[in-house]
Amino acid sequence: MNEDELFDQLRNLRTATSTAGPAAHKPLFLLWLFGRAVTTRSTETTYADAEGPVGKLIDEFGPANQRPRRDRAAMPFVHLERSLWMVEDDGGNPIPPTPSRSGSWLRSNGARGRLRPEVEDLLALPGKIHAAARLLVETYLDKADIDHIVNATGLRRAYRVSALQLARSTAASKAVNALIDAPDDYDSRFRRHAFEWLAELSKEHGGRVPFGLLQEFRFEGKRIALMDQQAGIRKPKELNAALSLRTTYTPPSKQRPYEDELDENGLLRYYMYRGTDPQHHQNVAMRRAFTENRPMIWFKGVASGLYQPHFPLRLTKDEPENLRFLTSFD
Repeated sequence: MNEDELFDQLRNLRTATSTAGPAAHKPLFLLWLFGRAVTTRSTETTYADAEGPVGKLIDEFGPANQRPRRDRAAMPFVHLERSLWMVEDDGGNPIPPTPSRSGSWLRSNGARGRLRPEVEDLLALPGKIHAAARLLVETYLDKADIDHIVNATGLRRAYRVSALQLARSTAASKAVNALIDAPDDYDSRFRRHAFEWLAELSKEHGGRVPFGLLQEFRFEGKRIALMDQQAGIRKPKELNAALSLRTTYTPPSKQRPYEDELDENGLLRYYMYRGTDPQHHQNVAMRRAFTENRPMIWFKGVASGLYQPHFPLRLTKDEPENLRFLTSFD
């Protein structure tokens, strides 16, 4: 299974539909498992552990005119697609999806399950579990409930825990925390997931990320590079405004091609225009990031082919007379 196949399966869960609307049992169960994965590093659970919190999620966020029922969590526990999920009794025997099983039967037989290893491996990749969670909410649930669902499944707490664990600087910590209340348009979602992905990637590589890996970011099933291979300013065609800036590594014995000034902490104070034309398309993309107050990424070259990502960077002033944008990491 690859990432595209996983996301296709999440988009096409078999859900019952009634006059009350589509059943949210499976998506909510998966969201609960995702929250468990981020906080415990495993999706393994017994039915006894899942019954209460999953049943409460279904009662709260399922169709409004469905009355609470004791065994509500039994349905997704048994019937979640077996291409995603494995479930067995206390003797290690697989529990088939049919016949259906009651909650009391699952409890008395010590039912336990976990997402398949290949699914867990994909969700463990930087940014993927949060992209999968958003896909489930947008496909099956009321978007107006997204904040409440994220809280109830533990995913918001997981964002904050990850921020503290992953941040290597004050800027990174502020970045992940700032994402929680970001707008929900495509551009904001893209930047949010890019920041999450970069935070984990930076941690894995000690803050020195190889250029090639920065070309492998995927969002909603599509690969979109975060850094331009040639230019210093990157604006993917999917976005309206510039996404990232790059300052290439220059050995001490050589002069930098652009005089981008750094502050006492080694962070960017301003970034020079591309060329001398304020209307160059890359400068226009930067100006749009400035006027829309879009958070950006600065990739600081620290060695040949290695970059240290800093975010969120904000453009604070456009100075066409000096051919530059002033920047801030606050």
